[in-house]
Amino acid sequence: MKICVLGAGALGCAIGGVLTGAGHEVWLVNRNAVQVDAMNSRGLILRDDGVDRTVQVRAATMAQSAGAVDLVIVLVKSFHTRQAMEAAISLLGPDTAVLSLQNGLGHEDILADIVGRRRVLAGKTYVGVRSWRRAM
Repeated sequence: MKICVLGAGALGCAIGGVLTGAGHEVWLVNRNAVQVDAMNSRGLILRDDGVDRTVQVRAATMAQSAGAVDLVIVLVKSFHTRQAMEAAISLLGPDTAVLSLQNGLGHEDILADIVGRRRVLAGKTYVGVRSWRRAM
């Protein structure tokens, strides 16, 4: 499955890294070019139960880099939902689903206004993540 994580912060990278490790083609979209360059050159370090593993990922600052995908996972900050999805319309193919895993209420309606109600899925996650940075 081809997946794009729109808003690849700590939680988005954790989810994207696990999906990549499971064999999916995953694109991580993050506005920070320095972070995108680091992910592309060094991969993501995922720590689980004290064990580190590096996953090589595809990261971009612009959603267009990924092309059409099967699933968009939306994890941007609430107040960026409309702007981010409007800028990521190129991710949509004829059967693309859009999954919001964002905190708060109303995201599904915003996404439905942009991509159509039939594409939108809503979920929640209880995964706890913490980002840490090595010297770049």
